[in-house]
Amino acid sequence: MFRFASYKHKHVLTNVEVVVTIGFQVQEDGNASYKFYTLTLERSRADSLPLNFTVVHPIDEQSPMFGFSTEDMKIADVELYVLVRAFDDVYSNVVLQRTSYTYNEIVFNAKFVPMYRESDNGNTTVLELHKLNEYKKV
Repeated sequence: MFRFASYKHKHVLTNVEVVVTIGFQVQEDGNASYKFYTLTLERSRADSLPLNFTVVHPIDEQSPMFGFSTEDMKIADVELYVLVRAFDDVYSNVVLQRTSYTYNEIVFNAKFVPMYRESDNGNTTVLELHKLNEYKKV
C-alpha cells in the first residue's frame, strides 16, 4: 500500500484514477526476462480527493506477488509503477502523476499512522501533510 494527497492548496481533484503495475524478473527456460502485471486494487478510483487516498493491493491467491518472500522480491528486482490521473478544477484540465517504487523503497511489516485530525473547534478535519509518509512497524 501507499498513500498520496493533493499538494496544492484549494485544488480540488475529482475523478481520481490509480493504476499500479508491477514488474519483476523471472527465469524462463534458463533466460531472465521481466514480466509486468496490472495489480488489482481495493479501490482504484475516487470521485473526489478532499483528504488523502491510501492505495491497497491485497496479496491474495490472485496477486502476482502471492507466495513471495521479501528475499524473493529482492531477487526478482521488483518495481511498482504508479499512474495517478485526475481532473483539477483550478486548471480545468486532467493532471497526471507518475512514480515508481523499487524493492529498496518498500517498507515491510508496517502500517501508516493517521494523517488527519479534528480541528480544535470540532468543525473541520485537518489534513496533516507532514505525516504523509509516517508509519509504524507492526
